Amino acid sequence: MIIIRIRFLAGRFHATPWGRNVNEGIPEWPPSPYRLVRGLISVAKKKYPGISDSQLERTLICIQQPPTIISPEVTQSHVRYFMDVGGQDSHLNKKKIFDPFVAINPNQPVYFKFPVDPAIECDTELLNKLIESLSYLGRAESWVSATLTDQVPDNYGHVFEPAAGLIQKEINNIPVACPMPQDIYQQQPFIPPQKFKRKTKKNVDSSSWSWLRALCFDTNNFLDFGVVPPAMRIVKYKQPGYSRTYSKSHHISTMFNNRFSAVKFAMGSTVLPMVTDTVKIAEQVRRKLMGISKKMYGPDEISPKFSGKDRDGKPAKGHDHVFILPVDEDMDGRIDHIWIQSRSPFDSRELSVLDRLKKLYQSHNRPDIDLILETMSDKWRTQESGIWISATPFVTARHYRKGRGTMEEWLKGEVIKEIQLHGLPVPVDIQPMPETLTNPSIKWFEFLRSRKGQQPLPGTGWRLTFNQEIEGPFAIGALAHFGLGLFVPEHPET
Repeated sequence: MIIIRIRFLAGRFHATPWGRNVNEGIPEWPPSPYRLVRGLISVAKKKYPGISDSQLERTLICIQQPPTIISPEVTQSHVRYFMDVGGQDSHLNKKKIFDPFVAINPNQPVYFKFPVDPAIECDTELLNKLIESLSYLGRAESWVSATLTDQVPDNYGHVFEPAAGLIQKEINNIPVACPMPQDIYQQQPFIPPQKFKRKTKKNVDSSSWSWLRALCFDTNNFLDFGVVPPAMRIVKYKQPGYSRTYSKSHHISTMFNNRFSAVKFAMGSTVLPMVTDTVKIAEQVRRKLMGISKKMYGPDEISPKFSGKDRDGKPAKGHDHVFILPVDEDMDGRIDHIWIQSRSPFDSRELSVLDRLKKLYQSHNRPDIDLILETMSDKWRTQESGIWISATPFVTARHYRKGRGTMEEWLKGEVIKEIQLHGLPVPVDIQPMPETLTNPSIKWFEFLRSRKGQQPLPGTGWRLTFNQEIEGPFAIGALAHFGLGLFVPEHPET
């Protein structure tokens, strides 16, 4: 067993996973062993030119197998830059660039535990020399201090293991780039094609490449030959907290299971949707969540929280499925955040689906919307106030009839019925609101007040005063799960 300990001195790891674009904003984690091996090759070539290729190859064979990776707690994030793309009025034409990274405590190292064949004689002295000379891993600002060590502290961090024998459809595995073992590579070594993919005057070398040369496969080779690095393979790694066995009768348990009941996404776009499109946005979020679930786990495993239907396909009773609440926090008339709330905590599968909710589509050639996870809460309602006002119109599927008092009295009664159905106390005062408090204000009839293919329902707004502070935001009424009937605190700072 060879154990490599790496500390990230700047508290950040900048790298993009193989097959992903940097502008997807997804950093690589855990660090790929393939990246580590190539880093050691770079150290040998630049700092120790006296090391022969055969000597270097014999050293790297000791770390050719997929390792177990032990990681401390980390946080994924990114920074956005707007860069000039050149040309006339370039200062007005800027391109958005994402810089994803992983934040990590500089004093908490990452460990790589490589299994070693007892028949292989490892030059640990040379290997440690290369490892200790490694100054960065990933991008150049990812400074590291690395060395060989004898053991990993007990009960340390989260363990990423190769997911041998696990079924990709049934478990959320992580693809990790690893070096291809030498014996597997030599069964079918890389032979360059006779024709280059791009126009070039280079001569074609038709001889097969050695394992070490294949590990040095670079961007120019990729552009020339149009093939993936021949000495790299993608190994599925089991996420920390997942058990090795899986049964469809129960969900997989992770460290996040039974913890979070609400998630909040910030919306990013040069043109954000109007609050009048609340139902349209909420419907698209629901479709996205169901589509992601279907792709990850199959059509029979879509969570009833997302579909709003039971296992037999019938509409779910009660309000146990998610409330999708688009909100306008800065009161400018445009949706800038989305709350997804559930009365019961999300399980690990549902959190995995929410984590993959990244984009929303907009019609009429408007730009797509980026969704950035901003908040996760163990409370499904996260604010408290004694006065709540309508942010979107309250609608009811019931009809007014003569003999039920005035229209306003009847509507107040409908509001009280819905409030009680959602387990909230009856307000001490209910006053009508003719329009939103956004700037500029919007009339309730301007909102889309039905789902696709349905007749629009009449909408009204209200100011509710309670004799105690209650938790929210909350939505009531016929389309409460799609953002209508949303009530927010009268004063957001509360």
